[in-house]
Amino acid sequence: MKKVYLLSISFLFIGLLNISCVKKADNPVVVYEVTTSNENFEVSYLDESGNKMQETITSNNWKKSFNGKKGDSVSLSIKSNNLNSNIDAKIIYDGKTIKTGKIYGKLSDEKVTLDIATTLPY
Repeated sequence: MKKVYLLSISFLFIGLLNISCVKKADNPVVVYEVTTSNENFEVSYLDESGNKMQETITSNNWKKSFNGKKGDSVSLSIKSNNLNSNIDAKIIYDGKTIKTGKIYGKLSDEKVTLDIATTLPY
């Protein structure tokens, strides 16, 4: 009886150990997401090679994805081409949001900008 009990505990321990050692994705994906209250904005971002890219977006949302790795710098800069825009931006890595930013347009003559950046954790 004692052997059965010890054997059961051993299998339980091994099972828990395997669950805790779940392997991370070999090529985790970075996703940039932007939503604005108005159409027409400019976005600058670092791509998977670390190059600064720029695009003009004519809708009110945008998404870009690529493979990333530990230590990579990721950066996203959004400039609305409309006054008083609201901007919401996210950097997602391996399915988890790792950086967010939100700004609400002001009643002024200035265009709204938002910058977020971080380093990939693993």
